[in-house]
Amino acid sequence: MDKFCPQCGSKIAKTAKFCPHCGYDFSVRVKTAPAKHQSVKPQKKSGVMKKLVILAMIIVVVVAAGAYVMDRENSSASQSATSSAASSSATPAEHSVSSSSTSASSERKSGEKISSDIGPKGSAAAVTYFASRNNVDGWSDMTKSGNLEVDLSTDDDLLDCLAKKGQEMAYIVSDNGESGDRKLVYTIDEDNTINIYSLPADYDVDTVYTPAKSVAKDEMINQINKDHYAAAVKNMTNNVSIEQ
Repeated sequence: MDKFCPQCGSKIAKTAKFCPHCGYDFSVRVKTAPAKHQSVKPQKKSGVMKKLVILAMIIVVVVAAGAYVMDRENSSASQSATSSAASSSATPAEHSVSSSSTSASSERKSGEKISSDIGPKGSAAAVTYFASRNNVDGWSDMTKSGNLEVDLSTDDDLLDCLAKKGQEMAYIVSDNGESGDRKLVYTIDEDNTINIYSLPADYDVDTVYTPAKSVAKDEMINQINKDHYAAAVKNMTNNVSIEQ
């Protein structure tokens, strides 16, 4: 086969190391040929390395995200356990206060109103709620009664113990005949002033007891309406029985 110079294209001898026409050095061509093959390998390695780096970064991100989620779940579980422990460690008194607050809140309802002409049963219910809201001893238990009994008494021994006898009639309030260690009484003056008492169950007939609270009936009604207990008073009125 004839040999040609790759630079000038002249035909030369097969054993020639240099082109006699342009001086091309055939040894350069031989050396450079393998270099082209060798230059491909680093590119392949570089592409593989890039893929490995990207894969490693993805793995790091996934692991970090997983660790974050687990940490949040553990933190949430810890807070939940702490709250549960705090709730279970609350004292009976604290539970009682919370229960009382919830009960009081459920009794209140805005929009309802009562008037002064609510009748004897309504008056008894209103006095009971007013006394309870003003912390007169023993009366708060009566607001939970399902059968509020009101006994009309003209007993002289009882009336003589009361500083304000009203119209010589005492209204004795109890929960189906029970009032604990107190005797709960109220009287009504001619001007509709209501005198509320909380006597010892074994009160001394030789002692004169002053009212724990005296209030005009209109003022009492206004206070009940203002505090939104009118609906509760109406509901209790249905549970009042008057005994003469």
